Amino acid sequence: MLTAERRQAILDRLTVDGKVVASQLVASLGVSEDTVRRDLRELDSQGLLRRVHGGALPPRSGVARHFAERRMVDPAGKAAIAAAAVRLVGPNDVVLMSGGTTVLEFARRLPELLQDA
Repeated sequence: MLTAERRQAILDRLTVDGKVVASQLVASLGVSEDTVRRDLRELDSQGLLRRVHGGALPPRSGVARHFAERRMVDPAGKAAIAAAAVRLVGPNDVVLMSGGTTVLEFARRLPELLQDA
């Protein structure tokens, strides 16, 4: 079996079963564990699956990897959450924030709240 065929077989099984188990791939494809690991590593680097201990799962859908990309995911939803959260903050409240794209939208709206105080 050619490398491309083997990797396609892995992706097909992932589509049907929702996961692949490395030990089962070794047996069904008749290849070594190292070959399966290499295939899973390559398919993961292409974003076609997500490697996990012992096998792989489908890639995370809708999740961008970089902050700049995540900012573009559902901007209307982030704005709605930020607008609702800003209404919960009073003039003398202390707000602790973590990093994140929705938190950024919330932080951008805080000066409006503080000007009204």
